[in-house]
Amino acid sequence: MRRLFAHIFLLLGITIASAASAADYLAFVVGIDNYDHLRKLGSARRDMQSVYAALTSEDINFPEQNVTALPDATRTAFLDAWYDFLQKVGQMKDGGVVIFYYAGHGVELNGENYLLPRDLPPFDRNDQTRLRQAGIRLQDDILMKFGGEQTALKDKNLIGVFIIDACREDPFDFGARLGTDEQRPTDSNLFGLAPVAPPSSVFVMYSAGLGQKALDGGDNNTVFLSELLPLLRSKNPRLDLAEIAQRVKFKVYQAALGRRLVQTPAYYDQLLYRQDIMGRRAGNDTIVVSSDSFAVVPRSISNDLGRGDEILECKFCPLLAVIPPGKVGGEGTGIPEIKLERPLAVGRHEVTNLQWNACVDLGGPCKGKRNATKEGERPQEPVTNVSWKEATDFAKWLSTMLTKKLGESDANQPDVIYRLPSEREWEYAARAGTVTAYAFGNDVKQLCQFANGADQSVGSLAWVNYTCNDHFGRKTAPVGSFKPNAWKIHDMHGNVWEWVSDCSTPLAAGATPESCSRHVARGGSWRSGSGSLRSDSRIEFATDHRRSTLGFRVARELR
Repeated sequence: MRRLFAHIFLLLGITIASAASAADYLAFVVGIDNYDHLRKLGSARRDMQSVYAALTSEDINFPEQNVTALPDATRTAFLDAWYDFLQKVGQMKDGGVVIFYYAGHGVELNGENYLLPRDLPPFDRNDQTRLRQAGIRLQDDILMKFGGEQTALKDKNLIGVFIIDACREDPFDFGARLGTDEQRPTDSNLFGLAPVAPPSSVFVMYSAGLGQKALDGGDNNTVFLSELLPLLRSKNPRLDLAEIAQRVKFKVYQAALGRRLVQTPAYYDQLLYRQDIMGRRAGNDTIVVSSDSFAVVPRSISNDLGRGDEILECKFCPLLAVIPPGKVGGEGTGIPEIKLERPLAVGRHEVTNLQWNACVDLGGPCKGKRNATKEGERPQEPVTNVSWKEATDFAKWLSTMLTKKLGESDANQPDVIYRLPSEREWEYAARAGTVTAYAFGNDVKQLCQFANGADQSVGSLAWVNYTCNDHFGRKTAPVGSFKPNAWKIHDMHGNVWEWVSDCSTPLAAGATPESCSRHVARGGSWRSGSGSLRSDSRIEFATDHRRSTLGFRVARELR
């Protein structure tokens, strides 16, 4: 098996800071089709070759000898090459960029993601020991090892871009072997990887979201890669990685809908600045959405959608999860009964700074929050310091924009209605069918898997939950950094308090929510103890109140 290694540097030919700087560019690309004991794939090696060709093209211009390519790698070959590669990383110059691309099978077991080498032993569904021993752990073996090299470089700025193009098929072929999906292991997620916590200055992109299958390419590249590569190669202008991820996410979502599937690529952005694939600062660190990029999904949103469906109506729109009607609680459960009469779409995440700034850039009513590098205001972190009225105005603006745009192609398109969820809707969505203190149960030791709250990393607060550590300290986390509830909704516990539509006291006859002086927020924040992170926790704020621990998510009505 041929392995290409080299260590050279490129002259950037531009001035950064005070002088032209030398920077290294290294890449590690893997494509595995021909598994010994797992279902074979059709395009992983081709996809790896396409990534190699793109990186070494004149558009991106990584030296060929700086790209390590591993087709159909065994575990030993993979890890040997990776550890050799990390030694090269440890010698990189300031401003270096590392690209990691993996195409092949990947699975999640109990919150841990594994990339599967060619020679993974036969899998016994009742004994996952072999898989855990032979699989390559994405967080510990790949991301944290790279993070260790970053730390060792100290004052050098080194960014990593990790593209994980996995979850294409049932790797263990349970459907064919067992004849029924119900016999699959209940604690494994055969489609989709768990959220990941990248080190600082690292950007991670998945080809599919939580619990989703990524479309395989067959005789062509995957849909995901077909959308990604032209954007990576684009030079005029060179797009920043967050913008690329947003465009790919929307394009792949549209393509999958055409095949009656749901595939929404996810990404996790821990870059300090807006940066492109060459590591260069892109723009002025503001999140810009031009008016000509306002494309929408040309489809009708109706009540034929159900649990498990997702809605993404434009590139910068919130991703929504459809939750089913029903009831939770009531007699004998210990909580009041909550009913939802009809399906509702609820934001899978809190509204982000990127989405808020889209409202600013497109002339909406939102006030500018322009400094994307300020702590707590990175693009994928929840927007904070917004009042109840500002949150409500954002939802109204989004409704108006989408109604107008969809109406251009369908004169009978009914009004699109985005709004804040009511208290009852919020708790119904947060519980996802549970009557326990939290959507995952009652054990506070598990909170750090599901919530950014006040834990060991926060330090000396009287209400700190010292049983676990979420590693985010006294700041917001990028949305989706923690496990979701059963309906794939993230951060209903912690991160930021979320405005809901309700007044803090019952409305008088004829009054409207806008007339209230105080409104309710739900869910707790990174500063909240375990009691305030419960599914039934609530707090009241003045309607014009703003704080760094207060944001919101939206709901969308379905007809």
